[in-house]
Amino acid sequence: ALDEAHVRYVDGPALIASEKPKQPIPLFPRGGTHWNSVGGALAMREATRALPNSPIGVLEFTSAPASETLGTDRDLLDLMNLLWPDTHYPTAAIGRAGEKSECARPPRLLALGGSFLHKALAAATLAPCPPQIDYWFYMRTEDNTIELGHYRRAPGDASNGERLPATSEELDENLAGADVILLEENESSIATTKQVHHLAEALRRLP
Repeated sequence: ALDEAHVRYVDGPALIASEKPKQPIPLFPRGGTHWNSVGGALAMREATRALPNSPIGVLEFTSAPASETLGTDRDLLDLMNLLWPDTHYPTAAIGRAGEKSECARPPRLLALGGSFLHKALAAATLAPCPPQIDYWFYMRTEDNTIELGHYRRAPGDASNGERLPATSEELDENLAGADVILLEENESSIATTKQVHHLAEALRRLP
């Protein structure tokens, strides 16, 4: 259906499965539940290759073993609340390959999805023209419902960014100003997240 609609996409699970034998470090770290930074960078590289004429440019990156486990590379380990957690397992860090481009202005990237987008968006900060990222993030709450958050990252900022209102007016503004739109759908939560619905409704509201 995506091919018939001429929608450009990346099959993340298939990509990671094909890359596993090629990588010296597991793409899913032992103490985490998400891709490591290399997994996220591979996904973002494929997304930029699918859009070679976008102002973000095509991502190329380097990788090396990380000196310590941080962030989502240890989210499962932290949840276990162990007295002496073992953080000594292999994971990776990424860097820019090549020079940063001269950009007329920072591109704007609108991203909608779940937690697997986090590492991919962090990798986007290493693109030739790092974008301003508006990340509409669907997260599960303590009472097992889904809450929508909106975070903005300045160009080159790999942190979580600044939390902003998650209103339809904000989404409409982000959509109208976006140079690139990235929509992530996770099969395991397809029945509970609503990013496709929210994006479709915002597209209908465009003047």
